[in-house]
Amino acid sequence: MTLPALATVYEHFYRKDRSETSPSQKIARYGVLWLLTVAYMLFRVHYLGALAPARNMPDLTPAQILLSAVALVGQYAWKLVWPLRLCAYYVFHPSKSLLEPRVAAGLLVLLACAALFLVCWRSREPKVRFVSFAVLWFFATLAPVLNAHWVAQNVFTERYLYLPSVGVVWLVGLGVSKLWSRAAPRPAQRRAMVLAAVVVAVLFAARIVIRDRDWNNDIGLYKQTIELSPDAHKMVNNLGIAYWHLGEFDEAESVWRNLLARIPNHASALDNLGLLAIRRHQYPEAADFFRRAVASVPRQSEPHLHLGETYRDMGMAGPAEREFR
Repeated sequence: MTLPALATVYEHFYRKDRSETSPSQKIARYGVLWLLTVAYMLFRVHYLGALAPARNMPDLTPAQILLSAVALVGQYAWKLVWPLRLCAYYVFHPSKSLLEPRVAAGLLVLLACAALFLVCWRSREPKVRFVSFAVLWFFATLAPVLNAHWVAQNVFTERYLYLPSVGVVWLVGLGVSKLWSRAAPRPAQRRAMVLAAVVVAVLFAARIVIRDRDWNNDIGLYKQTIELSPDAHKMVNNLGIAYWHLGEFDEAESVWRNLLARIPNHASALDNLGLLAIRRHQYPEAADFFRRAVASVPRQSEPHLHLGETYRDMGMAGPAEREFR
């Protein structure tokens, strides 16, 4: 959805023939993108009830949303230039003060990028001026996921950098192009650049292969994620579910009980342990798990449904009907 806005800016401020084309010609080039965007938004609101339906979203104040957005800018910039400790789930902690180191880091990134944008925007050299568009691309495509209230529980994720990284790739390409041109009189420097590029490419390829192993199966991925992010309780619960699907019920129970030892009112773990108790025909124990899950998240339907089914199987028609209703 950021593409129409970026296309509009490009047509009016960056395209080489911008001074030679009329407004109607410019609009003809990007107008269809805006029509598709409006149609998509109407379609989304109609079928989902909102642009971003409120499900499992962090409860944040406007100040926390703003400060967290600044902190996220710093986190994304660091992950882009130093992509170590890759993790499928990062635990989000809202920012509450300008004095927090991550907020200060985000502010520094914003100020540096703003300065780079202004310097390059004022340049008369087209390639240098295009750098400002690359900076704009990075922040425009990253902006929609900087609102922590919109993006549910997994606020910071590596995949949100895929599209913004295009702008950074342009910057790297322009920089390498400049260095290559300057090294024209010195063949040795060009050979060194080629060698350096090959080494970097091999290292990147090796890192991709190593990381791919973590995604070989669900259990391996969840264990690797929990190792890097021990407080990622959603991943712990998912590990138990993965064991369940493999029929390894004792392992699943161990995972969920360990999770409950840390968070006694974890609704999903309680609900899953209840299902496991039903499988073993331990109905009173299952009913206790489901009642605790209902108390933890009274507005979720599944614990009520499972508790009602358990009461039904226990011959308790009245309580079962109450839960179903």
